[in-house]
Amino acid sequence: MSSHPFSDQEQNDPAHGKLRSAEYHRRYLSGKNIDQHRGHSVRKLRDQNKSFSCKPKTCIQRISHEIDHDHAAKTEDTAEHLSPGHFFLVKNKAGQQDRNKIPKTYRLAPEYRFPVGLMDCYAAAKTFYTNRFLLNTDPDRITIMGDSAGGNLAAAVCMMARDRGDFFPKKQILIYPALNNCYTEDSPFESVKTNGTGYLLTAEKMEDYLKFYESCPEDRRNPYFAPILEKNFRNMPDTLILTAEFDPLRDEGEAFGEKLKEAGNRVEVHRIAGAFHGYFALGIKFLHVQESFAYVNRFLETEEQEEGKHHEERICTVEKT
Repeated sequence: MSSHPFSDQEQNDPAHGKLRSAEYHRRYLSGKNIDQHRGHSVRKLRDQNKSFSCKPKTCIQRISHEIDHDHAAKTEDTAEHLSPGHFFLVKNKAGQQDRNKIPKTYRLAPEYRFPVGLMDCYAAAKTFYTNRFLLNTDPDRITIMGDSAGGNLAAAVCMMARDRGDFFPKKQILIYPALNNCYTEDSPFESVKTNGTGYLLTAEKMEDYLKFYESCPEDRRNPYFAPILEKNFRNMPDTLILTAEFDPLRDEGEAFGEKLKEAGNRVEVHRIAGAFHGYFALGIKFLHVQESFAYVNRFLETEEQEEGKHHEERICTVEKT
């Protein structure tokens, strides 16, 4: 059975072309064959790992930039071009179900352009990493996490923390992150060309977002603006990157993972087959999200096991001396 929401005739008919976003996603979300296809992948993961769980098991301290609906109604043109994305601080505590939101949002473009939003996120992360009593946990058990534009901010915060030495994140999770500075035909990434039209997120929209975010054209050459431009990828946190198959941002996320890996960092990169940009918004009942949480949980649990192992080794070393 095909996992694609279009019929074979629609896929092969040149005159048909790509369906526009609304029609594509209407069929996508209503296609039970998609769920059946993803269910196979989730079952495969479960068979490979007996401790597999697709439910979120982290206590999330969240900084989000959700658009205020009243403000959006008053500034319709601006709100239309704001890219959805979230920046999170995740407290690694398996089995804990409560989610507490930090009562703060980072300031948004275009009213507040680069680097204002980044510095808001950096200041918040620094506060929680350097004051262990706020989250009541060891800073080494905090993970920086972001999706879409939030993935950009998460990566930039980790690079800035390394460069400044204010704190040292041990883990980051980037979900379909926006990491580059160009979404025109000049982009070096094939997914911008193949997935840049006809889907929910388009290359044209990404260019609009960058224009709203930048303070001046020179910002686009700044690695804190476009983290994939960084020259030094050494000493970065252990990283999990999730990309979506039908996403113009897919290839830059995977290329970022390769750069991190080549620099000697521990990296996992997983492409979610059949997924499009923003699928996390569909909720935990959607199998793409379940598959993603399986990777997230396994990543965090592996990190915790490694930390426990190193802790035991340190104790043994002390006892021997």
